[in-house]
Amino acid sequence: MTPTVLETCRPACEPEPARHASPPRRDDRVVVTGIGCVTALGVGVEPLRESIVAGTSGIRPLDLPAPAAPSGAPRLAARLRDFVPGAFLEANVLRRMDDVSRMAVAASSLALSHAGLAEASDRPPADRVGVIMGTSFAAASNTDAFFCGIVDSGPARANPILFPNTVPNAPTSLIAIHWGFKGPNTTFSQKEVSGMDAVAYAMNLLAHRRADVVLAGGGEEASDIMFRCFARLGLLSPGRRGTGPVGLRPFDRTRNGLVLGEGAGVLVLEREADARARGATIWGVLAATVGGAAPCGPHEYDHSGRAWAVVMRQALAAAGVTGGDVAARGWVAATANGSRYLDAAEAHAIRGCFREQADEVAVSALKGMMGALHADGPLRIAAGLLSLRHGVIPPTVGLQEVDPQCGGLDHVIGSARRRRVETVVVSAAAAGGAIRCLVLTAP
Repeated sequence: MTPTVLETCRPACEPEPARHASPPRRDDRVVVTGIGCVTALGVGVEPLRESIVAGTSGIRPLDLPAPAAPSGAPRLAARLRDFVPGAFLEANVLRRMDDVSRMAVAASSLALSHAGLAEASDRPPADRVGVIMGTSFAAASNTDAFFCGIVDSGPARANPILFPNTVPNAPTSLIAIHWGFKGPNTTFSQKEVSGMDAVAYAMNLLAHRRADVVLAGGGEEASDIMFRCFARLGLLSPGRRGTGPVGLRPFDRTRNGLVLGEGAGVLVLEREADARARGATIWGVLAATVGGAAPCGPHEYDHSGRAWAVVMRQALAAAGVTGGDVAARGWVAATANGSRYLDAAEAHAIRGCFREQADEVAVSALKGMMGALHADGPLRIAAGLLSLRHGVIPPTVGLQEVDPQCGGLDHVIGSARRRRVETVVVSAAAAGGAIRCLVLTAP
């Protein structure tokens, strides 16, 4: 069979023909049969669906100590609400987990239930179930507390319970331990493409029949230490200069920085033949994904968007989808986070990908709802799957006046758009040049 997971390793600066193989046979396609979400919008699939339809946001005033931010700057974040870890984990297990792992295990529980795989008897053998997660910062607060303990009290008095959760692969491992899964277990930590890379690798495992079910997802926390670091770097709204209105406004003329979010999203992936054989509900097809790189510095984005456009075109071609298909019955789930450079670069990329059809392609960025999570790819894929099912394109919350640099696109502003949806293009780019694009299609 032909995998649909493709990598373009060398920097791509100019448009080039897509290099891809023929799409796989229908039964070999990778599909999503379960969705688990723990976000500031709520716990489970339904709060996410309601927010997509209503255009509501989980961003609220932040109840943390004042960070090293410009004087008088309001403090906002998309922090969890209605999340009770004890509903998913026993107390003796809960106390040994960091916050990201708690969210991830809870999201895995929701995803397995959603897929009809909550009981071990319903699942393949444990060694045929994999867990692949992405995270950029993992349990930063846990790591901070552990090393502060060493500095303050000496190594002999450091809390040993904290140490196992200082590694980025803790959430992935703890999901596997919690459920007893013994299949492939891998963690990706590549800044803003971490969650997308996790899903791509999971697709590869299924394509090569190294697993029969894979849980793929991502998670981040909005902790005190993360808030302080981002604020000190001048990345949080209202930015280093402290000017302009505070908030997360993707593609907007007045955008001036991020508002941190937290949460976890986990997807249950299977081959289509296996899913249909057990009568599972199929939410969507992961038709193709392509990864690439752009020539830029370790802390910069590809400002031109040219390499990003090439990767998007290759993903569409690998999925057998045209720009006209996306314009007529689809949309782009953008990764725009309200920063000056990333949003403009993504707009350049979308225009470069769709060219003369760009102004007909609906574009929506979801970080105005969920906050800026580096590993939010699986959550944006989940939103895309709900869009396929319910025929709705969410609005870009926070966008009121499109920046001219981000124009030439059909931005969804104000309210959700009702129409038939058959294709969703989910894109991401990380500081340092990593790029990932994934194409969802209706089952």
